[in-house]
Amino acid sequence: MITEMSRGKLRFTYKNDSYSAEGELVLPDDETVEFVLYKRSIKNEILDEALTEEEIDHIRQSLYREFNNTGRKLTVEE
Repeated sequence: MITEMSRGKLRFTYKNDSYSAEGELVLPDDETVEFVLYKRSIKNEILDEALTEEEIDHIRQSLYREFNNTGRKLTVEE
């Protein structure tokens, strides 16, 4: 669940843990909201452990679903 979205940061919960990621909020001409998320910036806000590729992929899929369900667009960049 997305808890905060700002110009350069996204905060969300995933499996009851708090995460954050850096990126860019984009407001295209068609009045949609798009967030460009930098994949390697995803981190658990409490644990200081590196995420596995599988964990990152599951988080990305969850965020895609939430963005799509709210009429927003998510783009993930390496």
